[in-house]
Amino acid sequence: MTIKAAFFIETLTVLGAKVRWCVSNVLSAQDQFATANAGVKAEEIYAETGQLPDPFPTDHAQLQNIIRNGLMTNLTSYRNMTQGLVGVCLGPTNWVEKLLQMQANGPLLFPVVNINNSLTNGRLAYLFDKLCLVWKLSFNGNEEFA
Repeated sequence: MTIKAAFFIETLTVLGAKVRWCVSNVLSAQDQFATANAGVKAEEIYAETGQLPDPFPTDHAQLQNIIRNGLMTNLTSYRNMTQGLVGVCLGPTNWVEKLLQMQANGPLLFPVVNINNSLTNGRLAYLFDKLCLVWKLSFNGNEEFA
């Protein structure tokens, strides 16, 4: 998860969306943003235990399997999980066309939203970049504030 993805998820949440983030490659995530988006009160847990909480908590065995191994080729094995899914946002461009094609042909069990080409993503990225620039200019790039 990047800072921009965290910003996008937080914005959707503020607007009233119920968002659950998961990833097939846990090593690609920045833990502090994943923890923040999971709604974890990291400072309280750290004060009590001296350790940061796991940013990927789940007790659901099938979801753990998806996170650990990625999406398997047999899409029907996850049919029971789709009852709670409204849709999925996709960021990486290499799978967008394949999933949109699957959605159009019917084998995909839930809608796909391509956030790469969305107007909202572009505006949020622009706003985020400007906020970072203002922050750096306001504090002269001092690391203790950034």
